[in-house]
Amino acid sequence: MSWRSPQACRVLVLLVSLGFAPPRMPAQMNMGSHVMEMQDEIPPAKLPPPVHMAGLGNAHLEITAASEAQIWFDQGLNLLHDYWDYESARAFEQGVRVDPNCAMCFWGLYQAESFYHSTAQGLAGDALRKADMLKEHASAHERLYIEAAVKHEKAMRDPNLGPMKDESRQILEKLVKDYPQDMQARIFFANASGEDLVARLEGVLKDNPDDSAANHYYIHALEISDPIKALHSAEILGRRLLAPVTWSTCPATYSFGSATTPVPKRLSPTRLQRTNDICASSTWTPTTIGITFTT
Repeated sequence: MSWRSPQACRVLVLLVSLGFAPPRMPAQMNMGSHVMEMQDEIPPAKLPPPVHMAGLGNAHLEITAASEAQIWFDQGLNLLHDYWDYESARAFEQGVRVDPNCAMCFWGLYQAESFYHSTAQGLAGDALRKADMLKEHASAHERLYIEAAVKHEKAMRDPNLGPMKDESRQILEKLVKDYPQDMQARIFFANASGEDLVARLEGVLKDNPDDSAANHYYIHALEISDPIKALHSAEILGRRLLAPVTWSTCPATYSFGSATTPVPKRLSPTRLQRTNDICASSTWTPTTIGITFTT
C-alpha cells in the first residue's frame, strides 16, 4: 500500500475528521481531538455485557488480574485509544465483574468514563476512588498509573491544585524511566506532555513502528500542521483494519458507533478540503474496513 493509496487516505480522513475538542479529557490524555459518543448516561454496573472484538489494535498492558479480566482490560485499553468510549467502558466494567479486585480495570473505567460522561457526572470519580482503594492488590508498576490519575483528577476538580498536574506528569515520567519497555506508559506520558507530544510519539514509533495507539495519536498531532507526514501512520492503521468504520463516500461522510448505536458524523469544511487535497489523485469507492465481533 502506497502512502497515497485510497485505503491510507480513507484512514487519514477518518482520523482527521475526529478532530474536535471535547469538554474534558481523561487523566493524562490531553489530545484535543476527540468526539464524544452520543449515549445516555448509564452507570457502569448497568452497562450491557460486551462482546469480544478483534482488529482493535495491539495495545497491551500486563496487570494484576484474573486471565479473563486481562483480556477485557486489553480490549478496553484498545477501545480507549480508538476513542470508542462506550464500548471501552463496557469492556473495563466486564473486567471488574470478572475480577472485583482488579484495580487497573477500575483505572481503565475511570479513563473511559472521563471521555464518555466527563468526570462532572461522578461516575469517573467513583471508578478512580475504587482503583485507589484497591491499589494494594496491584503491582508497583500499576500503582504509578493509578497515582498519576489521582493527582490529575484532583487538579482538574480544584483550580487551586494546578501544581498537581505537574505532579501527575512527574509520576508518569517516573513510570517511563522505571519501565522503559512499557509502550503504554510512554504514550500516556506523551499525551500529557503538551509541546513535546510529536517528538515523544516519534520516539515510541521509532522503537515500535506498528504501535496502533501511537500511530493514531500521531495522526491527530499532525492533522493541522502536517497531515501528509501522517499518511504512513494511516497506512499502518489501514493494514491492521483498526477502525470500526464504514465509508459511503470520499471523504464527505462516514459513520461509526457501538454495536448497539451507530453515530453519524461529518467532516468540517476545513478538514474536508485538507483531506480532499491530500487524496485528490485517489479513486474512492464505498469501502468497509472494521472489526470482528465474536461470542
